[in-house]
Amino acid sequence: MYFFDNYTPGKLRVLRDKPGMTEVDHTYTTMETYNGDSGEVTIETGYVLFTPSGAQAQYAICSPIVDGEGNIYFKNDSAYMMRLSSRVTALEITRQPERTVYEIGETFDGAGMQVTALLANGMTRDVTDYVKFTAEPLTAEDTEITVSLDLTRLDIPGGPNWVFYQNRDGQTGQEWTCPTGTVNIELKDGHVYGQPVWTWNDDFSAYAEFACTVNPRHEKLHLDAQVTSEVTTGSSCLEGGVRTYTAKVVLDGVTYTDVRTQPIPADGHKLSAVAEVPAACTENGVKAHWVCSVCGKLFADAEGQNETTLEALTIPALGHKTQLVGAKPATCTEDGYTGDEVCTVCGEIVKKGEVIKATGHQYKDGKCTVCGAADPNYKPSVKTGDESNTALWVLVMASAALLAAAVVVLPRKKHSR
Repeated sequence: MYFFDNYTPGKLRVLRDKPGMTEVDHTYTTMETYNGDSGEVTIETGYVLFTPSGAQAQYAICSPIVDGEGNIYFKNDSAYMMRLSSRVTALEITRQPERTVYEIGETFDGAGMQVTALLANGMTRDVTDYVKFTAEPLTAEDTEITVSLDLTRLDIPGGPNWVFYQNRDGQTGQEWTCPTGTVNIELKDGHVYGQPVWTWNDDFSAYAEFACTVNPRHEKLHLDAQVTSEVTTGSSCLEGGVRTYTAKVVLDGVTYTDVRTQPIPADGHKLSAVAEVPAACTENGVKAHWVCSVCGKLFADAEGQNETTLEALTIPALGHKTQLVGAKPATCTEDGYTGDEVCTVCGEIVKKGEVIKATGHQYKDGKCTVCGAADPNYKPSVKTGDESNTALWVLVMASAALLAAAVVVLPRKKHSR
């Protein structure tokens, strides 16, 4: 809780108070002695936060108002709008400037730098627009640049006539010294080049430009690059590829490279016609088609729109058409032949025939009944004219034969004894 006692014009005090407190928090109180009508009086009161001096040492004519950042506002007797802010405990360089390397004799450039103030109330504030630093030419000893608040640049009505006081129980006129921040810099004698900026031409030639980091105003170093290329992704009939170009320059023993890529269009099919191969009796044929010499795919049309397969192009074999050739029947004296099954299309003998053995003569009464040939062994029967004594002659002949056999057998038996 903030309040003015106005015993001393504009003196602002602070007490700690919050809902539920029934006793004084002595951490935020102090004992002070005053000369009253009846003598000295010692009382416990809040700490003095701010006591104005000079033209601002006037009675406050309103209660203090506090914003979300802890700033305290009030108006005094002369209608001055007063603002009290929390003490800055530190300045931090939260973003380094774009340049930290300089030549001797140059001046520090704070472009790109961001400075943040840390306040005693725990909050932070960007004070980049309200800082100052040396504008003198840099010497070899200038390795650190001190950054501090520039009170003349504070955007406050009434100008730069500000007096800073100790936070909490400060004494009138005791000025507060703002903390400072530091930027480390490097001083160089000569060029120090950073990373190159590459430029590629339409014909894929390239060059690199190096800027001096010590002094960007120095003329840039221009180096033409050595460029090589290779196909990093090959193209096909239907899909494009990629050619990669690599540019290289060397500066102070360090190699720098950059790459660019160029698309390679798809090749498209390279078709050649294949004539039809008719089917044979035992071999399949192939329909007329087109084949790509790049990818080997088959197409049914010259435009390469209808892809096909060898299976779809196959013409089935016709099979043999046979007839019987060389057949002849067997005779009584000569072999015959069943005949060969011969293909009328290709002339191939599909099945060999078999020999038919000669049948031989079928004689009867001295003559073959098949071919009519005479039987060379045929002897016709003798007829005497008197056939009544035929049986007698047969009996006589049989008896004679038996007698002859007996004569032969008897001597052999006698010899064996």
